[in-house]
Amino acid sequence: MKKIVLVNICALVALVATWCVADYLIVKEPEYPKNMKNIHRYNWAYWFAPLVPFVVNICALRKLTWRKRVLLGVAFSVGVSALLVGVLLTFGMWFHFAIGGRA
Repeated sequence: MKKIVLVNICALVALVATWCVADYLIVKEPEYPKNMKNIHRYNWAYWFAPLVPFVVNICALRKLTWRKRVLLGVAFSVGVSALLVGVLLTFGMWFHFAIGGRA
């Protein structure tokens, strides 16, 4: 169980780091915040956010049957996605304002 929790924490950290890199690239553009048409350039990557913990859990739970692996993968993916929203609303916004982003 400790291994699964650690794997999901690593997936969460990877997703937050991905968001921070995308936010940094957007905020540091020369025309930010006057020209906001490119702000949604990296939104396609967020559709894959729930897939990261799902795939990681499928690989980490390889001793179980496929049905249990998929069910637990979906459950942990929903949990990590919920935690991701909370972390981005706190740490993510702090990071955004720290690098010069505006509301």
